[in-house]
Amino acid sequence: MKLLIINSNKVFNQNFKEYFSKKSFSVDSYENCDTLLNYKNINHIIAQYDVIFLSIEKDKLFALDVLDHINVLGIHAAVIFLSYVDSIDLMSKAFARNCEDYILHPFSLKEIELRAMKAVRKKMKSDEISLVGDYTYTLSQHAVFNDHQYIKLTKIELSILYLLIIHKNQIVSHEKIVNFVWKGKDILQNTLSVHIKNLKKKITGLPIDSIKGIGYSIRLDH
Repeated sequence: MKLLIINSNKVFNQNFKEYFSKKSFSVDSYENCDTLLNYKNINHIIAQYDVIFLSIEKDKLFALDVLDHINVLGIHAAVIFLSYVDSIDLMSKAFARNCEDYILHPFSLKEIELRAMKAVRKKMKSDEISLVGDYTYTLSQHAVFNDHQYIKLTKIELSILYLLIIHKNQIVSHEKIVNFVWKGKDILQNTLSVHIKNLKKKITGLPIDSIKGIGYSIRLDH
């Protein structure tokens, strides 16, 4: 899974990264919410994460603005607030904006991990997702199995599959997939289709449909 933390405490950010990296999470960090909001490609940046941790600090309430932006974009990420301010008013504002959780300082990294996993499972409603036949995608491990046997996929293939799954039974545009997987970088015209074909070879019968000139869609019952 991909995590983003926005916190002005460099030491905490480093500890956070080390803790979750050891558990095979991909972690990025920013020190300021306002810096992130000023990026022209903010949509591309935040769309790639499964969980976003926003810190609320005294006199620094940009985190609420970031959540507003996420809500407007309809981004799937679960948002968890890490608050250094013990305020029912701020907590109320955060939950009113549909955050998934709100944790008060001091923070236990283990608690943060447990709450993050709970939030993601709630978003997806299930940790194990049936794909086709005996093939399943496991959210917590970001991996595919066939009758409990691990199927080796590349990082790009997993990213494409993940994006299609969270938008199951919907058309996902070529542009959205490229922005999510390659972070907006230019790629050759047939690069995406090649990766889709490789996915379908490794997962026999994977129900990914190509919508000519628009994008791709995965058909799942659950």
